Amino acid sequence: MENKLNNLALLMLSWKSHKTLENTLESYRKNGLLDMISERNIWFQEISDLDVNIASAYNFKIVGKSVNVGIGNGIFSLMQESSAKYVLFLENDWELICDKQKTQSRLQSGINLLERGDFDVIRYRHRINSGHPNYGFNLKGRELEQKSHLLESLYFTIDPDIKFSKYITKIVEDGEYFYTTMSKYGNFTNNPTLYRREFYLNVVSPFVSENFEPESKIQSWWENQEFKVAQGEGLFTHNRLDR
Repeated sequence: MENKLNNLALLMLSWKSHKTLENTLESYRKNGLLDMISERNIWFQEISDLDVNIASAYNFKIVGKSVNVGIGNGIFSLMQESSAKYVLFLENDWELICDKQKTQSRLQSGINLLERGDFDVIRYRHRINSGHPNYGFNLKGRELEQKSHLLESLYFTIDPDIKFSKYITKIVEDGEYFYTTMSKYGNFTNNPTLYRREFYLNVVSPFVSENFEPESKIQSWWENQEFKVAQGEGLFTHNRLDR
């Protein structure tokens, strides 16, 4: 059977924070992620020699600019540079905390869901060890007051599909479970996400402008779409070492 991870690109965005970047890339090496993905590109804001040295040690293709073009333009440029069918987007402070077997299984299951057209976005922030800060916790106890972020209740709710059965469903794909919802209840996020590359480009391109920030620019439009969002146990924790 074809290894579908060959159709997957790892796209990273980084700005300074060299200690964080090195820790993150080492977690990808240690847990086998780099062995699964042949295309891995990194965009550096205000690129420096140290950036190049760190990324080169992990065999990343390096792109970037001497200025900070903003999160949105950096991501969009990475997507345009890629030739992969599927893209896993990560910023430089998302550390991989799962072993190679779990990483491959969870990514493969997500790709399966995208490939069949069942879902549009697969999210991979770790459910139990999500890292700090996680603003989803701010909604604990008042989840229905901001339904656009309802899927984030999975970080602090044992069975969100039972508690919020009107909005969230649980499915199993190749032994991996996912909580699923519509984009109205699953916010647009720069957290670790898996997309079909063409889907991301088509969705984002009308919003791209100078200093484009996707989470704030797209969210209100996103809530009115019928996109399908899934998130399971996850793979990555937020861990910024440079403060």
